[in-house]
Amino acid sequence: MKLVWPLTSTQANQIFFCIFSLAKAARSTWFGTARLYVHMINFMPVTGITSTLFTEDYVSREYNKVLSALGSVDMAWRGYVVCDHAIIDPMKASSDAQELVSYELDAALSKSQVLYWISTRAGFNFTTTAAASSSSEGASTDPVSTMCQANAACVALGLSGFCCPTPDGVSLECCNNGS
Repeated sequence: MKLVWPLTSTQANQIFFCIFSLAKAARSTWFGTARLYVHMINFMPVTGITSTLFTEDYVSREYNKVLSALGSVDMAWRGYVVCDHAIIDPMKASSDAQELVSYELDAALSKSQVLYWISTRAGFNFTTTAAASSSSEGASTDPVSTMCQANAACVALGLSGFCCPTPDGVSLECCNNGS
């Protein structure tokens, strides 16, 4: 691959330019020049191809040198930053995503989309996430005991997955009725 621009002018920002067309490349967007905007405009929309375009190596450098140093990010942009972070640390991104407010995110993104995106990243572990959620609410930290299959009454009802508690922290009536 032949580089057209010298790296020295872009290394600190971890981005060359926003490519708008073959005729226009810029280090700004139509709505501002903030580093957050310049990085995240290229991240939109979050789709299946995003992780091909934004490799772990690139995101690691970008997140550690630029995005993590931004401090608090407006909710409208925070979903994109969380999705970007999920490429390198899906478990931390999953935790951060719990603080998102869907109706305050950018119109092209929802909390459910962010959570789905995170759940499809390599290294995401639902069992660990569910166990962490359970322990923060004082419930069992043993992922096996949270399973419906570990409770005879839940099995008798034909339930599967997490029942004691559910991923939302609700413990079903079939829990603790013997196993």
